[in-house]
Amino acid sequence: MLAVASNITNLWATQEYGKYSTRGPSELTADKENQTTGLDRDYITDWSYGIGETFTLLIPDFKGGASEAIATNNKDALKEVDSNYRQYVGSFGSYFGDQPFTGGPLYVGAILILLFVIGLFVVEGPLKWWIVGSTLLSILLSWGKFFMSFTNFFLDNVPGYDKFRAVTTILVIAEFTIPLMAVLAVDKMIKQEDFFARYGKKLMIAMGIVIGFVFLVKISPGTFTRLYTDREYEQVSASVKGQQNSGQIVDEFFTAVSAAREHIVSSDAGRSLILLILAGALVFGFAKYRFKKEFLIYGLLVLIAIDLIGVDQRYVNSDSFSKKASHSAPFPESVADQMIKTDPTLSYRVLNIAANTFNDASTSYYHQSIGGYHGAKLKRYKELIDYRISPEMTALRTAMQKPDSSTQKVFASQTTLNMLNAKYIIYNPDAQPIVNQGALGNAWFVSEYKMVANADAELAALNNFNPKTTAIVDQRFTDKLTGLNLQADSSATIKMTGYKPNHLTYESNSNSEQLAVFSEIYYDKGWNAYVDGKSVDYVRTNYVLRAMRIPAGKHQVEWKFEPTVVATGGKITLAGSLLLILFFVGVIFKEIQSAKKAE
Repeated sequence: MLAVASNITNLWATQEYGKYSTRGPSELTADKENQTTGLDRDYITDWSYGIGETFTLLIPDFKGGASEAIATNNKDALKEVDSNYRQYVGSFGSYFGDQPFTGGPLYVGAILILLFVIGLFVVEGPLKWWIVGSTLLSILLSWGKFFMSFTNFFLDNVPGYDKFRAVTTILVIAEFTIPLMAVLAVDKMIKQEDFFARYGKKLMIAMGIVIGFVFLVKISPGTFTRLYTDREYEQVSASVKGQQNSGQIVDEFFTAVSAAREHIVSSDAGRSLILLILAGALVFGFAKYRFKKEFLIYGLLVLIAIDLIGVDQRYVNSDSFSKKASHSAPFPESVADQMIKTDPTLSYRVLNIAANTFNDASTSYYHQSIGGYHGAKLKRYKELIDYRISPEMTALRTAMQKPDSSTQKVFASQTTLNMLNAKYIIYNPDAQPIVNQGALGNAWFVSEYKMVANADAELAALNNFNPKTTAIVDQRFTDKLTGLNLQADSSATIKMTGYKPNHLTYESNSNSEQLAVFSEIYYDKGWNAYVDGKSVDYVRTNYVLRAMRIPAGKHQVEWKFEPTVVATGGKITLAGSLLLILFFVGVIFKEIQSAKKAE
């Protein structure tokens, strides 16, 4: 209770926000079978460890290593390739597993796997089966879409499981349980004086299984793993489609690729084999001849360190680091950035189509961005990206490629980008950005609002409406707009007068009550609205934005981010922390008193 109380603000805020994030349920009914109460099934299982890829726990390059060109770190493998294809194979990827791409395999260590298997034969008691069960569970869940019935059971029945982005991360359990079993196996060898007499045969079988398998992979990798994927074959086939003898070209190319990858797997299996033989000899020698246990312990530690550090340095080495001074400006200012920064407007947004828009941090470093990346972005904004923003970006790119098209005319039809106040479009960092004259600004008054039945209807309505004049509102907010009678007022104005990330101020002036739409994301678990200092209600509009009734006359309008969870949680955290400190002090005082009495 003290632990929870001392951390309640973070725990509570995460629990509250999670319901509205991509980790929460969707209100849309489309593609319902793919949905969970968290992330979508295909999104969760996109990075699924292939069944055969599990052997990377023992041989790191069993599936080729990282997603990089073969020539990058495997030049020796190209010696096995026909000279006619060497250049093309060198630029082809070394990784041939089932994930979209990877920065490297999940490798536990050949020696630890050996000791784990030995533990299966010699460790006894219920703890052994908990470890085996946990390891097996971790591996089965990491297969994701390759064992979908099992994955679906966990997604539908295990709380919290549908919040994780990639099922491969569940292998962190195996990364703990495998070394744990290895430790128990070594502990058994040391403490059981007659270990060899009792378990000698089992020891030999365990070592024979692991070393024998790695030896077979060494001499014949293609027997245990297919050396290219169907996806790769289809991509290469499509690239040479229409050429004479295209089928023969593809087959010869993949024969060459297979030769290079076979060398990669065989070489790495050879490395694991040497380490296994050395560790096996050490274990066998100790079990048989009972020399000092320190030789066994330190010998295994040295071999394990050589094993793991050797593989680690393939991916994190001296080339991975740079001087701090060289990163004083992580993203150098581009020509486009410099021009945009001269805009004196208090708030506007930038759309960068020259980068990977929704996996890019450079734009957000200098500007408020339409894109950027967050692993737990709001669910509704993610859906807006999928259903509206991405199609509008595609239409924009297409229009820009046509020399006879008017870019501003295209902008006029991009209603979502306009309501999000995408004032600048970066299409080339070294060129001036495009100014979107259709951007609607920070806030505006609409002349009508349209009530819709649910989230599906709300999103669909965005396909054909004018955000400058119309607001789309879900009918659940009907009571907050009851009695609103919008009247035309050409003189009505609303403008931003102050901007802070957690405090926005506006000045409005109108002859009649108006409905203002704000180009700010709706989140009622923190944002509060005020008119002349008095708290007022607001509604969600246009699927993700905010709208508010503003009375006639001149008024100051404010938005303040004041999440209850922070105010209330802060008090609970303070109380919990004080109790924890008092408890700690009390225990020390009691110990001192006990010591004095003992004296």
